[in-house]
Amino acid sequence: MARILFVYQKMLSFVQHDREILEREHELVDFEFPLQPPSRRKSATWILSHARRLKRAMRDVDGTFIWFGDIPTAFAVRSARRLGKRSIVVAGGYGAAYIHGTDYGLQNRQFRRPFAKYSFEKADLVVTVSKRMRKDLHRFARPRKEVMIYNGIRTELYSPGNKHRKVLSVAEMTPITRWKKGIETYVRAAEHLPDVPFIMVGSSVEGTEEELKSIASDNVEFRGFIPFEELLALFQTSKVYVQVSAYESFGYAPAESMLCEGVPVVTRRGALPEVVGDTGYYVPYDDPVKTAKAVELALDSDLGTCARERVLERFSLERRQELLLEAVGKVLS
Repeated sequence: MARILFVYQKMLSFVQHDREILEREHELVDFEFPLQPPSRRKSATWILSHARRLKRAMRDVDGTFIWFGDIPTAFAVRSARRLGKRSIVVAGGYGAAYIHGTDYGLQNRQFRRPFAKYSFEKADLVVTVSKRMRKDLHRFARPRKEVMIYNGIRTELYSPGNKHRKVLSVAEMTPITRWKKGIETYVRAAEHLPDVPFIMVGSSVEGTEEELKSIASDNVEFRGFIPFEELLALFQTSKVYVQVSAYESFGYAPAESMLCEGVPVVTRRGALPEVVGDTGYYVPYDDPVKTAKAVELALDSDLGTCARERVLERFSLERRQELLLEAVGKVLS
């Protein structure tokens, strides 16, 4: 058993999953390192204060496990190297993402890019969450050692339900996700199927939901943030799930819906084809008309059973646990 400093910016569900996996065989010391300071605090002072605390915490552990490559990750990897400790970094999202023709991702951030590059190239192991993520990572960094392990889902929590002719999409609504997650395309597609309910779930910031409501047809319902039990019920009863993103490093929500035998309608962007395979329908990015046509086909499709079987076979949390513990064990041994 090793003592691991578990560094994260925000305890998202997939970050929590990895924490629970590692805790099965190792002793963990949590270290939250938010990049954004509270109001009225200077960013530089905030970051340096956390960096000093992180360096002190690193003295009492055997190694560190960090989610995402960014400024906090660079400080963690640097501290580990100086103290002769091992470091493992998970590349899964903004830190390594690349979307052609946009400024999304740290590869396009002049100040933060060197921190991400250092993190990925100096860590003892980089874990990518999809083949596409690995490809994007290699555009600007060459890890010393890497392994690709798909994200895992608690498959036992999801089961099929009584399907209705309704459509679901789940994402936080922000000015970025409006285009990155294809939320606006989803909302605009609804007007081409006026008799089909389109449900949008997720919290909103900066007035994004109100802006989307202003262009939405009457068959679009915005639910805001809802508890997991309510979300699960929607996964179970919605026949079609739509994620027409510009980029996904994995595609967690589509996989959740697939476990409930929802038929996915997605783009071929990012890692979505790795998740969906041949169990759904593909549309061009930013095309509401073709999205609506695919939804119409999906509503009459019997692909839901195949979609569920694909996730059970490839993306269970047990599968990630086995591969992740093996990879971490080799680095820390």
